[in-house]
Amino acid sequence: MTGHLYLAISEVKQLPETVEKLKAVEKLAYDAGAMVKQLLAFARKGVTRKQRLSAAEFIQEVIDTYRASMPENIKFSYIHSNESMILEADKMQSRQVLLNLIDNAKDAVADTPRPEITVRSSAYIVDQAFLQKHQDVAGTHFLRISVADNGCGISDKDFENIFEPFYTTKEVGKGTGLGLPMVFGTIKSHGGAIEVESTPGKGTVFTIYCPMYEPEPEGQKSEGQSTPDKIVSGNGETILVVDDDRVVIDTARMVLTKLGYRVLTAAGGREGVDIYRQQWPDIDLVMLDVVMPEVGGIEACRLMRKIHAPVKIIFVTGYDRGDALQDSIDQGGEIVLRKPYTISQLSLTLHTVFNAD
Repeated sequence: MTGHLYLAISEVKQLPETVEKLKAVEKLAYDAGAMVKQLLAFARKGVTRKQRLSAAEFIQEVIDTYRASMPENIKFSYIHSNESMILEADKMQSRQVLLNLIDNAKDAVADTPRPEITVRSSAYIVDQAFLQKHQDVAGTHFLRISVADNGCGISDKDFENIFEPFYTTKEVGKGTGLGLPMVFGTIKSHGGAIEVESTPGKGTVFTIYCPMYEPEPEGQKSEGQSTPDKIVSGNGETILVVDDDRVVIDTARMVLTKLGYRVLTAAGGREGVDIYRQQWPDIDLVMLDVVMPEVGGIEACRLMRKIHAPVKIIFVTGYDRGDALQDSIDQGGEIVLRKPYTISQLSLTLHTVFNAD
């Protein structure tokens, strides 16, 4: 999907409004992939990766992203203070917390005649009553974010279970029961707190408290500041792409060709090994999907190394290094490219591998 978006953007550069819309879709695609990683992290209690964030910029980015998909009949408001607030938090986890709360609010107002969702943010200094209620919080200065709706509210029966994994009141196919447990776990792992107020038939307010830190000195670049994407072209090297998904293969061929590479493709691990056996002197690198029927990426890698041990291999996977790949990949030292990846990440990874010698 992201490969097709990259190709589409490159074809309509002369239409800035279209490019902007495509980039918004591209961002949502990456966020969706990141959410899957967070679900895996939730299942195995993954480690947070904290960085310094401007609270105002972070929240506004989330609001802007969600606003594009918010139904027009819902009054969606964001009210914030002008205080300068810096967080040290895992950006993707924190982003998913806010997206989950807004998403729940959207579902809650689905049958409300005049639906409203309001997000508020402000600085908060704890008092004794707060500390007695939340004894495990870290610090005394917090960013307080509330998401309020005028929807169906939460019944007393359901209220007791909202943070239980896999508990959901949504109909089949519309809820996993992991959203609020993920919110709760993320906030707690950051040393924060969460409060819920709800009246059946009138609405719900979720309020989260995130530990706040002093801003960095003026002029000093924060760790959370990103750098522009850089795309590095190839020099005509030959890459064998092995995947059992025809759409992925076709997209990879187009993207890699546009990046300046010669591309061979194989529909699965068995065919990939056969092609490598026949043409290995002309193949400079192999991109292997990890999960394929019959002959998977790990096995294909082993067989290719029997043919030519120094073969350069990049594994492409949506799995986490801590899961299925731990023993098999780490021992070989192969590079792992995790889905969804940007075209910049792909080009830089290829450049790194080809210039490693």
